[in-house]
Amino acid sequence: MERKARPETQLTVDEAMLDYLIYTAVKALLQEDNEPAIVTNHLEMVDSFLSVFHALHPVHRAPIEMQFRLRLLQFCHVFTKWQRCTNAPLSLSQFRPQNLRTCDMEFSCPGQSDCMTLQETLPLFLALSALQNSVQESTITELWMRLAAGYMAQAYAEQVLTCQGDRLGLLEEIFAWGMNFETSRLSKKGSDESQIIQMFNADSYVLRRWEDMKEEHIEATSSVHQKVYR
Repeated sequence: MERKARPETQLTVDEAMLDYLIYTAVKALLQEDNEPAIVTNHLEMVDSFLSVFHALHPVHRAPIEMQFRLRLLQFCHVFTKWQRCTNAPLSLSQFRPQNLRTCDMEFSCPGQSDCMTLQETLPLFLALSALQNSVQESTITELWMRLAAGYMAQAYAEQVLTCQGDRLGLLEEIFAWGMNFETSRLSKKGSDESQIIQMFNADSYVLRRWEDMKEEHIEATSSVHQKVYR
């Protein structure tokens, strides 16, 4: 007679295996000297095991820590894809207004190639941050706000340097994240959008400070843009 593990034991084992596969995939993505085939192999292993996991545990909802690690993998995947397309340093420290003159990278507009743009990675970065706050039961910090605002400024600079279009509209679109009553009303509870809005509206101080931070970066971005295109 074939012996099978108890369901709760099997679930624990499968979660541990999935956790390890996610960890190795993230590690492979962040090792810049890895061959693309190695990274692809790790991603495919995670994808395959996720299919098996869902088949074995169809009604199980992954713990929030596991959801965070999956989100981290997703963001690392798109961010490193952007980094490979641009040959940019694999660092978030560049996302500051004073670095917006950095133009020694090759970019592609959306739809022109398989490359990611920084603007396309922004929603995943914010969703990951919102989930991290849920895991830690914390609110966003001033340091994070500067990082996020710098990220948005750099995304705008990338688009302006490479793509034609309404620059003012683009600036407003990229920096639109924060309190949006209309989006909040329409967003499905538990969706990425609603969680991001919640993150920015944890309390009045956070919202007020974020709006000030955005304004500071918008002014810096506009100033640099005017000097470049003067």
